[in-house]
Amino acid sequence: MSVLTFERIVRYFRSGHNVLDGVGFEVQAGDVVGQLGRNGAGKTTLIQIALGVLRAQSGRESVLGTDPVSDPMSVKRQVRYLSEDQNLHEFLQVSEVLTLH
Repeated sequence: MSVLTFERIVRYFRSGHNVLDGVGFEVQAGDVVGQLGRNGAGKTTLIQIALGVLRAQSGRESVLGTDPVSDPMSVKRQVRYLSEDQNLHEFLQVSEVLTLH
């Protein structure tokens, strides 16, 4: 079973400047992958598209057999993501932060 599939993903923030331009690959269960690239290369954007946080202008994605565009909550129930730039409230206990995410 495919864990993650991207087909011809295009995402831009300014017209004429594609951050992702036709990205496509598939990750199978048991595969180990990493994303490498300079700042602004689209690494975080690709992850956010997979989670349904952002939408691609074109292309198709699937996470654990689910379309994050049509059913983002199903994806979020199965995948955990913690951004590097999280602003955590100081009054929360560690267990509460984990529950939140």
